Amino acid sequence: MLNRKYETIIIGGGISGLSCAGRLYEAGRDFILITENLGGRIFSSKLFDVNYGAAYITDDYTHVLKYVDFNEPMKIKDFFFFDGKKFRNLFDLYNLHHIPAIIRLLIKLMIFRRHIIRYRKKAPHISIKESFETDSLLIKYWKMPAKKFIKKHGFEKIDRLYVNLIASATAFVGSEKLNTFCYLSILFPLLRKTRVINFKNTIQKLTSGYEDKIISGSVYKVQKFSTAFFSVKSSVGNFFAQNIVFAAPHQALSGVYDLPKPHIQKQAYVFHIAGLRKKKYRSMKAILFGAEHHHIFMLWRQKNGEDIIYSKTPELDLALYYESYEIVKKINWNPGMIIPKDEFVEQKIDENMYLASDYNLSLLEDSFLTGLYAANQIIKSYTGA
Repeated sequence: MLNRKYETIIIGGGISGLSCAGRLYEAGRDFILITENLGGRIFSSKLFDVNYGAAYITDDYTHVLKYVDFNEPMKIKDFFFFDGKKFRNLFDLYNLHHIPAIIRLLIKLMIFRRHIIRYRKKAPHISIKESFETDSLLIKYWKMPAKKFIKKHGFEKIDRLYVNLIASATAFVGSEKLNTFCYLSILFPLLRKTRVINFKNTIQKLTSGYEDKIISGSVYKVQKFSTAFFSVKSSVGNFFAQNIVFAAPHQALSGVYDLPKPHIQKQAYVFHIAGLRKKKYRSMKAILFGAEHHHIFMLWRQKNGEDIIYSKTPELDLALYYESYEIVKKINWNPGMIIPKDEFVEQKIDENMYLASDYNLSLLEDSFLTGLYAANQIIKSYTGA
């Protein structure tokens, strides 16, 4: 029989909700986690050899690395860029005259990464907004549109040929919709060792010890009655809590509470395909497509020989790409990516009420850190440390 009163209720069981729960459990605090979809973006095929949500991480995801295994390395040389006429690769001789611009971009990226490392060390204890406001480069890049950054540094050509296609395949929007922070963040695989994730043991590792505190259900409404008293109406009953952590996307919490809305919530479709590609696409492991020529962002062969397609539309003419094929799985992520503007969504939205998940940053490591921040704030309110 479930209790009805808890110190903390976490709503949402993705990476941020689970990181929050794990930290509260470690500190011996009282909580439950209510979720419709345990794992969120941690979603794979039955054999865990094809990922439908989060797909890869770089080797500086220091928190997430503890909970994942790997299918295979992800190598830049395996990725080709198709503008509707030609296939290009970053290692083509064609790029010799782009080398100065590529080097300048990599230098900017290396400097940016050093600031990101500093931010991530602080993120479990202070908000993203607080952290950025003490770092002139991060706040500058957060407020600067990527198109301004591109023009200022003469990156127009390499953006058109390469980075814009990476942006579309990663964020599901073109470079012109991103701020400079997000624009550079998606390029970390150019600098760091990157691997395709295997999530087989991830949920078990993340929930070890507090499995009985996870409740499968839907939350309908959260109401605040005082500074330290909330009611939670759900499909599994009504509960009361001193603290609330919202750890799910805005779309999933619509109607539950009046929460800040991210700037752009971009949906995307993921197709898992078993088939024989047409000859022109067959030899390349991964192909990124210019959005003006195709309805798909990327065609990516997995370790098991099958493909993942990222698409902006639910209906595809797969005969354009395959001699024969079978759709193994089709997923609609709504949202597939959160695109911030120049303002921050506050992580502490009210007294004893916190917002985790990817309202500001959508990378897996950063979502994990939002859960840690919420948990640490709650712990601090009781222990003072």
